[in-house]
Amino acid sequence: GEQILLSGLDWPTYSYGLVILTWATLYIQSWRRECSTIAVKWGTRGFENEEKPRPQFDGIIKRSEVTSELEVFFPEEVRHAKATISWSLISLATMGSMLMIFGAYYFEYIAVEYVPSLSESFWMTFLVSVVAALIIQLNALWYLQMAFRLNNYENYRTETDYEDHLVSKLIFFELLNTFGTAAFVAYGKGWLFDTCYENCFVDLRTFLYAVMLVRIVKSSTEMIVAILEKPIREFVRLVYIFTIGACIRGIE
Repeated sequence: GEQILLSGLDWPTYSYGLVILTWATLYIQSWRRECSTIAVKWGTRGFENEEKPRPQFDGIIKRSEVTSELEVFFPEEVRHAKATISWSLISLATMGSMLMIFGAYYFEYIAVEYVPSLSESFWMTFLVSVVAALIIQLNALWYLQMAFRLNNYENYRTETDYEDHLVSKLIFFELLNTFGTAAFVAYGKGWLFDTCYENCFVDLRTFLYAVMLVRIVKSSTEMIVAILEKPIREFVRLVYIFTIGACIRGIE
């Protein structure tokens, strides 16, 4: 019985998983060693203890109890209170973003209820995926500005603290905004709405294609605008100069 059980195992898959697990563990350890080596080489080990305050840091000037020198001080309890307010707003913003994306898939559910043939349409799934991808990108744009403002509101003393907390805010929103939507499409959409095309992993693939397509269009648009911005400004400036010159000649 034991021999039959062992013969039924997919040994190539298990061997591949073991190799990947070993490689990931060794890579992480080697990367930590490399980071420590670079920190010593560049002289950045422990630099946080000597880091100077940010120019934007606002606080009370008082004498340090350690060095007896005048330093800018900001109460930690006040910062913690501000951070609590910030994370409350971030949670509400994330919930709002998720509700908007949920609304797009709920619209698909209503459309399929009224027109059952749409459940067999790939283009319906693709359209809803594009709408969800657009919502994700638009929410990411305004959330970026919100994250910067909240981080400034929390008033961190050093650049390291400021950047660490900003990155944590961005990662939190990105995980739920993009990857949370992907998890919902894969595991929640079929359970709640039962509107998956063939199966929910096909819908997940379509959603990921839509996200990639929207990001490509966004990046291409930004690149084209950056290339054309200077020539267009120069053209507008020349038209303005020509118009002013013509008006002056007309007055004379």
